[in-house]
Amino acid sequence: MYIVRNFYKGRPGYRCLQEAVRAHYLKHYGATPEPQPDLFVCLTGANGGAPGYACAGISYGDSGKLFSEYYLDQSLDERYHIDRARIAEVGAFASFHSGSGAGKYLLNNVIKTLALRNFGLVVLTATEQVRQLLIPLVDTLEDLGGADRNRLRDPGVNWGNYYDHGPRVVASRLSAPSTWGNAPALALSQPHFTCQASA
Repeated sequence: MYIVRNFYKGRPGYRCLQEAVRAHYLKHYGATPEPQPDLFVCLTGANGGAPGYACAGISYGDSGKLFSEYYLDQSLDERYHIDRARIAEVGAFASFHSGSGAGKYLLNNVIKTLALRNFGLVVLTATEQVRQLLIPLVDTLEDLGGADRNRLRDPGVNWGNYYDHGPRVVASRLSAPSTWGNAPALALSQPHFTCQASA
């Protein structure tokens, strides 16, 4: 039995997943990144413990400039005419059991969940191997260009030979399933709170 769990910053399991992703990138690319997504989504065993079988970091567009956007000349909200709150980036992706299908299963779950939650765009910086996993999972995968290591936010991070694997920035518009038509009407008045939530 599998469980798909979220691990948030400052909560048990988050640091474990940071270290697991770092070890994965060290093993495969000789890289030592320090991923800091808003949360990790993890495919675990029945006990729910991290690091499990695979994980992916999720960062929200309204949390600030996304990792993938550093490679682009235009922000994603400007390019796609979409509110930043409806943009999500999937990064820090790692499958800890190669060939098991855990990574593809998790990516599919993450993308479907984002669509169900009415996100309008998902973006990734992905190697060819990850892009091949994505193609059957999304309606269209738009190639926004190569990931140039000279445009990194923090050039001091050791990326080993990761950039030798041809990572590219890709994006896909998300559309909610037809069941979304059963959602509350948008004409409903919004509740008024004295304090609005902020990132």
